[in-house]
Amino acid sequence: MKIVMTVLLGLLILLALASGVAKIMLMPQEIEFYQPRGFSDPMLMLFGGLQVLSGLGMLLKKYRRYAALLLAVTFLLSAILLIQAGNLPLTGVTLICVLLLGVVAKSSGSDSNQLI
Repeated sequence: MKIVMTVLLGLLILLALASGVAKIMLMPQEIEFYQPRGFSDPMLMLFGGLQVLSGLGMLLKKYRRYAALLLAVTFLLSAILLIQAGNLPLTGVTLICVLLLGVVAKSSGSDSNQLI
């Protein structure tokens, strides 16, 4: 079970970093999706920064629970916007990630500074 959780954690961290960096770099697809929904460039970069910080925070066991919850909130906001856009398949994937982040948050204690 520990191996499964470690792999899950690694995948979620990579997803957080990839998603956040794409927003920070103002990739055209991100701008095209978020700008019509009220996100300015600085807001999009801040949103991406939260995702990157959350991903990095999940590396430290002490902060993992809070980082996973913050990342889940950003993904949940994205899922709401995806529903509004009518992109149900990607909404489903995003909501699965939110649930998996909940599993990580629930299984993570905040009593240690160790990595992974």
